[in-house]
Amino acid sequence: KKMAEEDYPEDEFTESDATYGYVRDLYPVRTDKQIFSVLSRDLYYEGKSGERCRFEAVTLDVETGKELTLGDIFKSGTDLTPILTTELQENYPTFTYDAQALVEENLIWTVGHKGVSVYFAGKDSDQPIQVLVTYEEYPDVFTGNYFPDECELFFEELEVDYIRLLTN
Repeated sequence: KKMAEEDYPEDEFTESDATYGYVRDLYPVRTDKQIFSVLSRDLYYEGKSGERCRFEAVTLDVETGKELTLGDIFKSGTDLTPILTTELQENYPTFTYDAQALVEENLIWTVGHKGVSVYFAGKDSDQPIQVLVTYEEYPDVFTGNYFPDECELFFEELEVDYIRLLTN
């Protein structure tokens, strides 16, 4: 209640108002001997307009602990905009988005076993709009470094404390 009053003083809270809330849910997308990729959903109070939702993601190289970039996954010079535009139009024909949402720096993405999922926030929805760029459909744009054969996908225990490594 105190946090809500401080963060949103314009709402003039009374004792009967709902308490301030913040919840983060983590959804592991891929955890194997190469990649740890996780999507997070933050649900938080946003004044009188109610709850809002935000998505974030992180993808790490398990061996090095390095956070991966799209440049590690896709070949140099790959323009994802036409691919994402096509996938959005095919799968979500009524979804409207700003062209800025397709700019590489703004993308929220994870790596799965079949390819890269890119997430867009849907209006009034706590679920993201998800577009999957598959290795099978677009093999020429991927570096191939993080898409092993099916038999190699099982996670092997490392001889280091990988949880601490990822945290660091």
